Amino acid sequence: KIVAMSLWVIVPVAITLLKFSGTDRNESSLHSPRMHTLDEAALYDFDLNWPMLKDKMCPNKRPNEDMWEDLFKFARIELNLSKDVSETHNFIRNFFTFSSGGVAFNSKNNVDNFVYLRVWKCGNDHIVFNLRETLPDEGSEFSNVKNGKRGTLFDSIPQNQLGQTCIVTAVRDPIDHFMSGYNEMEFRDHERNVKYDKHYEKYSNGTATRFEEFVVDFIDGELSAYGSIKHTFSMTGILWYLDSLKEHLDGFSPELTGYLPSLADLDNKFPEFLGKTCNGLPDKATKEPFPLKTHHDSQADQFGFHTSARKVWNKNGPHARA
Repeated sequence: KIVAMSLWVIVPVAITLLKFSGTDRNESSLHSPRMHTLDEAALYDFDLNWPMLKDKMCPNKRPNEDMWEDLFKFARIELNLSKDVSETHNFIRNFFTFSSGGVAFNSKNNVDNFVYLRVWKCGNDHIVFNLRETLPDEGSEFSNVKNGKRGTLFDSIPQNQLGQTCIVTAVRDPIDHFMSGYNEMEFRDHERNVKYDKHYEKYSNGTATRFEEFVVDFIDGELSAYGSIKHTFSMTGILWYLDSLKEHLDGFSPELTGYLPSLADLDNKFPEFLGKTCNGLPDKATKEPFPLKTHHDSQADQFGFHTSARKVWNKNGPHARA
Protein backbone atom coordinates (compact mmCIF):
# COMPACT_ATOMS: atom_id res chain seq x y z
CA LYS A 1 0.00 0.00 0.00
CA ILE A 2 1.19 3.55 0.71
CA VAL A 3 4.23 2.37 2.68
CA ALA A 4 5.51 0.53 -0.39
CA MET A 5 5.95 3.85 -2.11
CA SER A 6 7.50 5.60 0.87
CA LEU A 7 10.05 2.89 1.61
CA TRP A 8 11.02 1.43 -1.76
CA VAL A 9 14.43 3.09 -1.80
CA ILE A 10 15.47 1.29 1.40
CA VAL A 11 14.18 -2.17 0.57
CA PRO A 12 17.72 -3.62 0.43
CA VAL A 13 18.56 -2.04 3.78
CA ALA A 14 15.32 -3.20 5.35
CA ILE A 15 15.86 -6.72 4.04
CA THR A 16 19.29 -6.60 5.65
CA LEU A 17 17.58 -5.63 8.88
CA LEU A 18 15.34 -8.67 8.61
CA LYS A 19 18.33 -10.89 7.86
CA PHE A 20 19.88 -9.94 11.16
CA SER A 21 16.66 -9.97 13.15
CA GLY A 22 17.24 -11.52 16.53
CA THR A 23 20.99 -10.89 16.52
CA ASP A 24 23.13 -8.22 18.10
CA ARG A 25 22.77 -5.59 15.36
CA ASN A 26 25.91 -3.57 15.85
CA GLU A 27 28.16 -2.38 13.03
CA SER A 28 30.55 -5.32 13.26
CA SER A 29 27.84 -7.97 13.14
CA LEU A 30 26.18 -6.25 10.18
CA HIS A 31 29.26 -6.75 8.05
CA SER A 32 30.10 -10.24 9.25
CA PRO A 33 30.15 -12.75 6.33
CA ARG A 34 28.73 -15.51 8.52
CA MET A 35 25.49 -13.52 8.86
CA HIS A 36 24.67 -13.54 5.13
CA THR A 37 21.96 -16.15 4.74
CA LEU A 38 19.85 -14.81 1.84
CA ASP A 39 20.69 -15.21 -1.82
CA GLU A 40 21.99 -11.85 -3.09
CA ALA A 41 19.69 -11.91 -6.13
CA ALA A 42 16.69 -12.57 -3.92
CA LEU A 43 17.75 -9.66 -1.72
CA TYR A 44 16.70 -7.20 -4.44
CA ASP A 45 13.59 -9.04 -5.62
CA PHE A 46 10.85 -6.62 -4.62
CA ASP A 47 7.94 -8.93 -5.43
CA LEU A 48 9.50 -11.66 -3.31
CA ASN A 49 10.41 -9.53 -0.33
CA TRP A 50 7.67 -6.92 -0.18
CA PRO A 51 5.01 -9.11 1.50
CA MET A 52 7.46 -9.89 4.31
CA LEU A 53 8.49 -6.25 4.59
CA LYS A 54 4.90 -5.03 4.56
CA ASP A 55 3.93 -7.36 7.40
CA LYS A 56 7.01 -6.32 9.36
CA MET A 57 6.88 -2.56 8.79
CA CYS A 58 3.18 -1.85 8.48
CA PRO A 59 0.91 -4.70 9.58
CA ASN A 60 -2.70 -3.98 8.66
CA LYS A 61 -1.70 -0.51 7.37
CA ARG A 62 -0.49 0.42 10.86
CA PRO A 63 3.17 1.55 11.04
CA ASN A 64 5.38 -0.53 13.31
CA GLU A 65 7.24 2.02 15.41
CA ASP A 66 9.72 -0.63 16.58
CA MET A 67 11.33 -0.40 13.12
CA TRP A 68 11.89 3.34 12.99
CA GLU A 69 15.13 3.64 14.93
CA ASP A 70 16.57 0.66 13.05
CA LEU A 71 16.00 2.41 9.71
CA PHE A 72 17.81 5.53 10.92
CA LYS A 73 20.52 3.29 12.35
CA PHE A 74 21.23 1.81 8.94
CA ALA A 75 21.29 5.28 7.40
CA ARG A 76 23.92 6.25 9.98
CA ILE A 77 26.05 3.29 8.95
CA GLU A 78 26.08 4.59 5.37
CA LEU A 79 27.46 7.91 6.66
CA ASN A 80 29.82 6.43 9.28
CA LEU A 81 28.05 8.26 12.08
CA SER A 82 28.67 6.99 15.58
CA LYS A 83 25.96 8.63 17.69
CA ASP A 84 23.59 6.22 19.41
CA VAL A 85 20.30 6.35 17.54
CA SER A 86 18.34 6.40 20.80
CA GLU A 87 19.68 9.91 21.48
CA THR A 88 17.48 11.23 18.68
CA HIS A 89 14.33 9.28 19.50
CA ASN A 90 12.03 12.32 19.44
CA PHE A 91 13.23 13.54 16.04
CA ILE A 92 12.82 10.08 14.51
CA ARG A 93 9.36 9.71 15.96
CA ASN A 94 8.31 13.10 14.63
CA PHE A 95 9.67 12.18 11.20
CA PHE A 96 7.41 9.13 10.95
CA THR A 97 4.29 10.45 12.72
CA PHE A 98 3.89 13.99 11.37
CA SER A 99 0.53 14.75 9.77
CA SER A 100 -1.14 18.04 8.91
CA GLY A 101 -4.90 17.59 8.91
CA GLY A 102 -7.05 17.66 5.81
CA VAL A 103 -10.61 18.34 4.71
CA ALA A 104 -13.85 16.56 5.55
CA PHE A 105 -17.09 16.50 3.55
CA ASN A 106 -20.29 15.50 5.29
CA SER A 107 -22.75 14.80 2.48
CA LYS A 108 -26.36 15.90 2.55
CA ASN A 109 -27.52 12.26 2.63
CA ASN A 110 -25.28 11.72 5.68
CA VAL A 111 -23.95 8.52 4.11
CA ASP A 112 -21.46 9.40 1.35
CA ASN A 113 -18.93 11.12 3.58
CA PHE A 114 -15.39 11.93 2.52
CA VAL A 115 -12.02 12.87 4.04
CA TYR A 116 -8.87 14.01 2.24
CA LEU A 117 -5.67 13.80 4.31
CA ARG A 118 -3.05 16.43 3.57
CA VAL A 119 0.52 15.34 2.79
CA TRP A 120 2.87 18.31 2.53
CA LYS A 121 4.69 18.66 -0.80
CA CYS A 122 2.15 16.37 -2.44
CA GLY A 123 -0.04 19.03 -4.00
CA ASN A 124 -2.01 19.40 -0.77
CA ASP A 125 -2.76 23.13 -1.05
CA HIS A 126 -3.78 22.75 -4.69
CA ILE A 127 -6.05 19.83 -3.84
CA VAL A 128 -7.65 21.58 -0.86
CA PHE A 129 -8.32 24.82 -2.76
CA ASN A 130 -10.02 22.87 -5.51
CA LEU A 131 -12.01 20.59 -3.19
CA ARG A 132 -13.29 23.70 -1.44
CA GLU A 133 -14.49 24.87 -4.84
CA THR A 134 -16.01 21.62 -6.11
CA LEU A 135 -17.27 19.62 -3.12
CA PRO A 136 -19.75 21.78 -1.19
CA ASP A 137 -23.34 21.62 -2.35
CA GLU A 138 -26.65 22.47 -0.73
CA GLY A 139 -27.21 20.54 2.47
CA SER A 140 -23.60 19.33 2.82
CA GLU A 141 -20.92 20.40 5.29
CA PHE A 142 -17.30 21.10 4.37
CA SER A 143 -14.56 21.54 6.98
CA ASN A 144 -10.86 22.27 6.59
CA VAL A 145 -8.51 21.30 9.43
CA LYS A 146 -4.96 22.56 8.93
CA ASN A 147 -3.21 20.50 11.56
CA GLY A 148 -3.17 16.98 12.89
CA LYS A 149 -5.43 17.46 15.91
CA ARG A 150 -6.77 14.02 16.66
CA GLY A 151 -10.43 13.54 16.03
CA THR A 152 -11.10 17.11 14.92
CA LEU A 153 -11.12 16.24 11.23
CA PHE A 154 -13.84 13.64 11.75
CA ASP A 155 -16.08 15.66 14.07
CA SER A 156 -18.55 16.55 11.32
CA ILE A 157 -19.12 12.88 10.41
CA PRO A 158 -21.61 10.83 12.45
CA GLN A 159 -19.89 8.21 14.59
CA ASN A 160 -21.92 5.38 13.08
CA GLN A 161 -20.78 6.40 9.58
CA LEU A 162 -17.02 6.48 10.20
CA GLY A 163 -16.54 2.95 8.90
CA GLN A 164 -18.14 3.88 5.58
CA THR A 165 -16.27 7.17 5.17
CA CYS A 166 -14.09 7.38 2.05
CA ILE A 167 -10.59 8.46 3.18
CA VAL A 168 -8.02 9.34 0.51
CA THR A 169 -4.75 11.14 -0.08
CA ALA A 170 -2.17 11.76 -2.81
CA VAL A 171 1.52 10.88 -2.59
CA ARG A 172 4.56 10.89 -4.86
CA ASP A 173 7.94 9.25 -5.35
CA PRO A 174 9.48 9.44 -1.84
CA ILE A 175 12.85 10.74 -3.03
CA ASP A 176 11.17 13.49 -5.05
CA HIS A 177 9.12 14.23 -1.95
CA PHE A 178 12.18 14.60 0.28
CA MET A 179 14.02 16.79 -2.23
CA SER A 180 10.96 18.95 -2.78
CA GLY A 181 10.58 19.27 0.98
CA TYR A 182 14.22 20.26 1.32
CA ASN A 183 13.79 22.91 -1.37
CA GLU A 184 10.68 24.26 0.36
CA MET A 185 12.44 24.39 3.71
CA GLU A 186 15.52 26.14 2.36
CA PHE A 187 13.47 28.58 0.28
CA ARG A 188 11.30 29.60 3.24
CA ASP A 189 14.25 29.91 5.59
CA HIS A 190 16.13 32.02 3.03
CA GLU A 191 13.15 34.33 2.47
CA ARG A 192 12.65 34.78 6.22
CA ASN A 193 16.37 34.89 7.04
CA VAL A 194 15.98 31.98 9.46
CA LYS A 195 19.22 30.47 10.79
CA TYR A 196 19.67 27.30 12.85
CA ASP A 197 23.43 27.49 13.42
CA LYS A 198 23.89 24.04 11.90
CA HIS A 199 26.83 22.63 10.01
CA TYR A 200 25.15 22.57 6.58
CA GLU A 201 24.54 26.32 6.73
CA LYS A 202 28.28 26.97 6.39
CA TYR A 203 28.07 26.05 2.70
CA SER A 204 26.73 28.14 -0.17
CA ASN A 205 23.09 27.97 -1.23
CA GLY A 206 22.34 25.59 -4.08
CA THR A 207 25.51 23.50 -3.74
CA ALA A 208 25.69 19.73 -3.56
CA THR A 209 27.93 19.98 -0.49
CA ARG A 210 25.29 21.96 1.37
CA PHE A 211 22.67 19.30 0.70
CA GLU A 212 25.06 16.48 1.64
CA GLU A 213 25.80 18.17 4.96
CA PHE A 214 22.10 18.72 5.50
CA VAL A 215 21.59 14.96 5.09
CA VAL A 216 24.29 14.32 7.69
CA ASP A 217 22.72 16.77 10.15
CA PHE A 218 19.30 15.25 9.43
CA ILE A 219 20.31 11.61 9.92
CA ASP A 220 22.45 12.46 12.94
CA GLY A 221 19.51 14.13 14.65
CA GLU A 222 21.13 17.56 14.78
CA LEU A 223 18.02 19.33 13.48
CA SER A 224 14.88 20.40 15.28
CA ALA A 225 11.61 18.67 14.36
CA TYR A 226 9.84 22.02 14.20
CA GLY A 227 9.34 24.64 11.52
CA SER A 228 9.65 24.18 7.79
CA ILE A 229 11.78 21.02 8.02
CA LYS A 230 8.50 19.15 8.42
CA HIS A 231 8.07 19.42 4.65
CA THR A 232 10.68 16.63 4.38
CA PHE A 233 8.97 14.30 6.86
CA SER A 234 7.60 10.89 5.89
CA MET A 235 4.40 10.67 3.89
CA THR A 236 3.37 7.68 6.02
CA GLY A 237 2.53 9.93 8.97
CA ILE A 238 -1.11 9.88 7.86
CA LEU A 239 -1.27 6.16 8.61
CA TRP A 240 -0.04 6.79 12.12
CA TYR A 241 -2.60 9.59 12.45
CA LEU A 242 -5.45 7.28 11.46
CA ASP A 243 -4.29 4.64 13.94
CA SER A 244 -4.04 7.23 16.73
CA LEU A 245 -7.69 8.18 16.28
CA LYS A 246 -8.80 5.10 18.21
CA GLU A 247 -7.97 7.00 21.39
CA HIS A 248 -10.58 9.60 20.48
CA LEU A 249 -13.18 7.56 18.59
CA ASP A 250 -14.08 4.95 21.19
CA GLY A 251 -11.45 2.49 20.00
CA PHE A 252 -12.24 2.81 16.30
CA SER A 253 -9.48 3.84 13.89
CA PRO A 254 -10.53 4.58 10.28
CA GLU A 255 -8.61 3.03 7.39
CA LEU A 256 -7.27 4.69 4.28
CA THR A 257 -9.61 3.83 1.40
CA GLY A 258 -7.21 4.65 -1.41
CA TYR A 259 -4.43 6.97 -2.57
CA LEU A 260 -3.25 8.58 -5.77
CA PRO A 261 0.39 7.43 -6.23
CA SER A 262 1.57 10.24 -8.50
CA LEU A 263 1.09 13.99 -8.90
CA ALA A 264 1.37 13.84 -12.70
CA ASP A 265 -1.59 15.53 -14.42
CA LEU A 266 -3.10 16.15 -11.01
CA ASP A 267 -5.88 18.42 -12.29
CA ASN A 268 -7.40 15.54 -14.24
CA LYS A 269 -6.20 12.47 -12.35
CA PHE A 270 -7.35 13.45 -8.87
CA PRO A 271 -11.03 14.04 -9.82
CA GLU A 272 -10.91 10.81 -11.85
CA PHE A 273 -9.43 9.00 -8.85
CA LEU A 274 -12.20 10.33 -6.59
CA GLY A 275 -14.85 9.13 -9.01
CA LYS A 276 -13.45 5.60 -8.96
CA THR A 277 -12.78 5.47 -5.22
CA CYS A 278 -15.57 7.33 -3.42
CA ASN A 279 -19.35 7.16 -3.78
CA GLY A 280 -21.85 10.00 -3.83
CA LEU A 281 -19.56 12.99 -4.41
CA PRO A 282 -20.82 15.85 -6.61
CA ASP A 283 -20.15 15.43 -10.33
CA LYS A 284 -18.12 18.63 -10.45
CA ALA A 285 -15.66 17.00 -8.01
CA THR A 286 -15.30 13.73 -9.92
CA LYS A 287 -16.09 14.32 -13.59
CA GLU A 288 -14.45 17.67 -14.29
CA PRO A 289 -10.82 18.84 -14.09
CA PHE A 290 -9.78 21.02 -11.17
CA PRO A 291 -10.94 24.58 -12.00
CA LEU A 292 -8.34 26.52 -9.97
CA LYS A 293 -4.64 27.01 -10.62
CA THR A 294 -2.19 27.45 -7.77
CA HIS A 295 1.53 28.16 -7.54
CA HIS A 296 4.27 27.90 -4.93
CA ASP A 297 7.06 30.47 -5.20
CA SER A 298 9.57 27.74 -4.31
CA GLN A 299 8.69 25.81 -7.49
CA ALA A 300 10.97 28.00 -9.61
CA ASP A 301 14.01 26.66 -7.67
CA GLN A 302 15.45 30.17 -7.73
CA PHE A 303 18.39 29.29 -5.49
CA GLY A 304 19.12 25.82 -6.89
CA PHE A 305 18.23 23.86 -3.75
CA HIS A 306 16.20 21.22 -5.57
CA THR A 307 18.73 20.94 -8.40
CA SER A 308 21.62 20.41 -5.98
CA ALA A 309 19.69 17.72 -4.11
CA ARG A 310 18.96 15.94 -7.38
CA LYS A 311 22.67 15.94 -8.24
CA VAL A 312 23.49 14.24 -4.95
CA TRP A 313 20.76 11.63 -5.49
CA ASN A 314 21.98 10.89 -9.01
CA LYS A 315 25.51 10.21 -7.72
CA ASN A 316 24.14 7.24 -5.71
CA GLY A 317 26.77 7.82 -3.05
CA PRO A 318 26.46 7.31 0.71
CA HIS A 319 24.31 10.43 1.19
CA ALA A 320 21.83 9.21 -1.43
CA ARG A 321 21.73 5.72 0.09
CA ALA A 322 21.25 7.13 3.59
